[in-house]
Formats: sequence, structure tokens, C-alpha cells
Amino acid sequence: MSLLRQQFEGRMSQPTATTAAPASTWKIKAVAICMLILFGCGTVLAAVGPFIHLADKPLMNFGEAAFAAITNLGFVIGAVGLLKLRRWAIWLTIVLCGVSIVQLIWTITKFTSETATQGAEISCYIVAGFYLAIAFFLTSASTRKVFANSTVSSTEARPGTR
Repeated sequence: MSLLRQQFEGRMSQPTATTAAPASTWKIKAVAICMLILFGCGTVLAAVGPFIHLADKPLMNFGEAAFAAITNLGFVIGAVGLLKLRRWAIWLTIVLCGVSIVQLIWTITKFTSETATQGAEISCYIVAGFYLAIAFFLTSASTRKVFANSTVSSTEARPGTR
């Protein structure tokens, strides 16, 4: 029996994320893979950052490294959740984007008019734009539609659990 006829007669189950918006599903997975690569490297760099010395100074102090490692690891966990199309992953990633933007604003307020145009400081603006792009993408209508149509709960995904 054809798919259209099943839908017309009401015999078809609720649409899943793959049948509802396949074009958006691949975009979500592509963003998740990019996040895995980028934030995975960031986690490794944050873990070894205090031990790398440039001009007799560590690359970052232990407090900065701990914050960076925790947020980057959170982004990695969120990316894995996005790959599995879990609703909690959207909120985790959006909250981490917000926390990271606030941390960047804290950094940007320390700039002076002379240092705000130097290369290292300009990268803060680029990174803030990256976080905003992730947050805007995850709150777009097409992305929300994919996650709203996914009907698989966490207990249904694992057979044998109640």
C-alpha cells in the first residue's frame, strides 16, 4: 500500500524525524560533527594548556583551562546528543553558547581602544559570532520541527528498560 494512501486512511503512525524533515536532519548532523571535531580539539587543548609555555608563561592558567575544558566537554556531549537527535542536546548546547558568550563579553570588556583591533582580540568577536550562529541554527523553525516530530523517547530507544 502506498505511503500517501496510508496517511490518508490514518493507518500510519506519527511521523519521525527522518520522514518529517530529512533536509534539516542532515544539517543538524553536519553541525554536530563539526562541533565534535572543533570542541574535541578544544578539550584537548584546554587539558594541556597550562603545561604549554610560550615566552616563559603558560598558555593559560589552571582556572581558565578548567573552565574551557568543562565547557568544551559539555559541547562534545551536546554534539553527541544532536547526532542522536535528542531534545536535551538542543538546550544543553544553547545554554553552553550563552555561557560562552557571557565569558567572551567578560574578556572583551578588558580590551582597550589600542588592543581591541589586534589579531588575538578580534578572534573573540569571531568566536562570539560562531556561538551565536550555533544558537540561532538550533532555535530555527526547521530544527525545532525535527525535534518536535521525533517521537522516540529515551525508554523506547533502549529495549528492555521500563
